[in-house]
Amino acid sequence: MKSPYLDSQMAEFYAKASARHQFERPAEDLVKWLQITDGERVLDIGSGSGTVVSAASRAVGSSGIVVALDSSMEMLKQQRQCGQRRTVACVPSLPFVDDVFDVVSAGFVLSHIAGYPIAILQIKRVLRPMGRFGVTAWVSAIPRVSEVWKSVMKRFVNVRVVQEEFARIIPWDELFSESIPITEAFKAAGFTDVKAETKEYLISIEPQEYVAMKIGSIEGTIVRDTLQKEGWEEFLNQLLRDLQEQFPDGIEYSRKVHFVSGRKPA
Repeated sequence: MKSPYLDSQMAEFYAKASARHQFERPAEDLVKWLQITDGERVLDIGSGSGTVVSAASRAVGSSGIVVALDSSMEMLKQQRQCGQRRTVACVPSLPFVDDVFDVVSAGFVLSHIAGYPIAILQIKRVLRPMGRFGVTAWVSAIPRVSEVWKSVMKRFVNVRVVQEEFARIIPWDELFSESIPITEAFKAAGFTDVKAETKEYLISIEPQEYVAMKIGSIEGTIVRDTLQKEGWEEFLNQLLRDLQEQFPDGIEYSRKVHFVSGRKPA
């Protein structure tokens, strides 16, 4: 199965729903966490629909440079910001010379990279001395709304197959749900001043918006690809009915996010 991120529908719904409800606030906080300032050169890895790019572009102003790197052109097409550079490339390889960026950011990306130790070394290579590298990662949690999603999924597809495909795409989701393995990976690569913090975000959405988020998710794309068109539409209708029944006043849940950063030695 090809990567869900190469799917145009997934990219569209990701930008329209998932980015808005789940990724924008952590992206803004990652830029603040890294203390990105006017005139700096920033590389955003796994840039997706551009939540970090948008916040970073505002921070660096007209005198700075923000480069958006992603393996999916479909995701990069969702970026609406003017002026930033876009590069299609696959981590761990980075098509840049040494010591060029002041900051490298990676929002919810590290868990996707099979060879993450090499990737972190590559990131260190393209950073200037004393440059900063920062990431975000989800804390594992199963809110009640996720139980509804899984309950509907079990009626339509083999959940084990979906889980196995998810693990192939995001191999380190469980590992990096804790901040200690991330900080250890930073230190092993030679980063200094490594620090971590965890923040919590409250998400309030309507059932229709949650369905749109799942269409723009990895799990949702895997489910869609295993069903015929009619089965997928039936699945979405059933999901919406169950959500409206379980959450008549709207859906509210919280998600925690790890922030980790470090510096390249002088």
